[in-house]
Amino acid sequence: MSGASPKRKGDRLERAVVNLFRAHDIDAHRVPLSGSVKGYPGDVVVKLPQGDLCLECKSRKEFKTIYSWLGEKDGLILKGDRQPALVVLRLEDLLKLSYRGTWDESVGFQG
Repeated sequence: MSGASPKRKGDRLERAVVNLFRAHDIDAHRVPLSGSVKGYPGDVVVKLPQGDLCLECKSRKEFKTIYSWLGEKDGLILKGDRQPALVVLRLEDLLKLSYRGTWDESVGFQG
């Protein structure tokens, strides 16, 4: 299997994430050459009044354990030994936390 399919899958996810933020009037853009050139961290940058969010996008066949842990809860906090804690949220919930207007439920994630 070539590397083109996983790259296209990742590109699709990045575009969908950017489009969802933009649909809610939140400035976001894909990072050029992300992951392949030093100085271009992350895949997507979201511009918020509190500061920029640099997001890494991963698209895989499955993340069964993470999805089962999250279940119907609002968020999941993960922490490895001697590592900082991480937060896992559904993308729509992150958007709701970032948004400062009237939330439009009809604009959902298409990724």
